[in-house]
Amino acid sequence: MAATDVTQPKTPRSHFGAATCETLQTLCDVHREEDLPPVWAQLAAAGKKDRLALEQAIMARARELGMAEQCPVVTPDLTKKVVSLNWAGTNLDDLSEGIQPFALVLPEYSGSDARTQAPRQAEVYDILASSDATATLNDAKALKSSSAVILTDYIEARAHLAGSMIVWSVLVGDGHPFVVSLGKMIQQYTSREHFYQNQLMALHQHS
Repeated sequence: MAATDVTQPKTPRSHFGAATCETLQTLCDVHREEDLPPVWAQLAAAGKKDRLALEQAIMARARELGMAEQCPVVTPDLTKKVVSLNWAGTNLDDLSEGIQPFALVLPEYSGSDARTQAPRQAEVYDILASSDATATLNDAKALKSSSAVILTDYIEARAHLAGSMIVWSVLVGDGHPFVVSLGKMIQQYTSREHFYQNQLMALHQHS
């Protein structure tokens, strides 16, 4: 067999395209494709099984950080946002757009509907990705995206912020200025959590 007959492994550039790869390099603040965070080579190699590859990367990072409880569920919606680079959204008033902290599903903290729907959505997405099956109407309904989580307290808010930091550290790297700033913001938020909670209680007492 000639060397040219051997299937070459997919790279971010060959999988996502040159223009998208260059955009990724800009977003990740790197100059070469080889310097992109590892998840992008993993997603390229995974092909249709992109959700599973992203899930493995995010779960591994959450364990490294000792933050398994804040690890978001990798839903089809999150996967599509990641690979399409729909990271910010267009409507700043819609918290369900883009990779927003409160659009993430956290098993221990998100609403019961989101916790119930997310595993089913992931299962349907993976089945369709691993076969030639055509999505049915029921599949389409199962994959329907959920809206942003309505928070009930400051602990839940902190968990969602921490979950978003896990995702961003995977996508753009630990040393990226955005991830560093987000980590500092979460630390400041945590240090003032009791103050915020007391202020909220005071408002309730006077209402």
